Amino acid sequence: LSTTPRTWLVVAPASLGSPMTVPPADHVGLAIRALACGTPVVVSERSPVAKMSSTEGVFVIPDEAPLTVGRLGFDQPFAYERASASAHRAAFWGHASFVVADEYVKALGFRVEPLPSVSIVLVTRRPDLVIEALGATSVQKYENREVVVGLHGADPDDQLVRDIEAACPEVSSVQFFSALQPFGEVLDTVVDVSSGRLVAKFDDDDWYSEHHLSDLVAAWMLTRADVVGKTANFAYLETSDQTLGYDDELQYRRVEHIPGGTMLAPRDLLIDYRFGRSTRAIDSVLLRKVRADAGYLYSTTRQGFMRRRHRGHTAGFDDEWFIRRAHGRTLPGLRLDLAVRGAIEEAEAPGNVHHG
Repeated sequence: LSTTPRTWLVVAPASLGSPMTVPPADHVGLAIRALACGTPVVVSERSPVAKMSSTEGVFVIPDEAPLTVGRLGFDQPFAYERASASAHRAAFWGHASFVVADEYVKALGFRVEPLPSVSIVLVTRRPDLVIEALGATSVQKYENREVVVGLHGADPDDQLVRDIEAACPEVSSVQFFSALQPFGEVLDTVVDVSSGRLVAKFDDDDWYSEHHLSDLVAAWMLTRADVVGKTANFAYLETSDQTLGYDDELQYRRVEHIPGGTMLAPRDLLIDYRFGRSTRAIDSVLLRKVRADAGYLYSTTRQGFMRRRHRGHTAGFDDEWFIRRAHGRTLPGLRLDLAVRGAIEEAEAPGNVHHG
């Protein structure tokens, strides 16, 4: 691209090998359509889309600056994937038809139907982790939510309840259960206590970004699948101190399995199928029943979630299983920035690139 000052927009494929430029009058419409496809958009400062610079997935570059993959940060591991997920979010939550319609309805002075209510259920056998785990529920950007906590094997503790409620004002109920009660029954009881139209399961030892819940709700609203989640994942392997992304191809598609820590489903469905008296592979038991009735499981982006795999984890996969699923591609250390800590990092040179 020439560096002569002008008004331009580029719909950016991952390689930038064959960018497409369009007239300024078409910029905003094309930008929104591109974002909806998960395609980041790069614009000059003169483009009308530059006013959308706070939108995730939109990058504004000075008119005279050369356009390179490195300048956008796409040469970093999984950076383009993060930008693509951000583009999807920007299009859905900012420009979907229901958003536009709601704005018109509000402008006319009428009441707008709220987004689906969600109950986050957090059930743990480790009460010492519950306060830290609630940090992930508190930062969620999706607002119409409550949190129901189940403490399995913990004695009733009024002080712990007060600490939980202080740590997370969204907590609507704290339930205590005997260690002798099957874990599946514990989950069923917590679901019964919840009040949301949808129920999302959070684990106590994984990492969730602020976008995780809104990603799941968006996937459910778009697909109306019976269960949605994130089958492709990032994982941190504590024993070998490595981070990896695996099952890349299991994003944005129908799948056979959903990891329990990413599961979101209608409350009515969970009440109908139940986790039951299962003590192991609890989520798999329920999902098999859903699939046996021709249920639809959908996996959205893996961004916004990272598994923590450690010795004694309840799911018995060793590090080699994950490394094989990642085709041997691993990065040293804990890399939360790949999936959990926001979108693409700001460019090192201030003022060179602005983005959502």
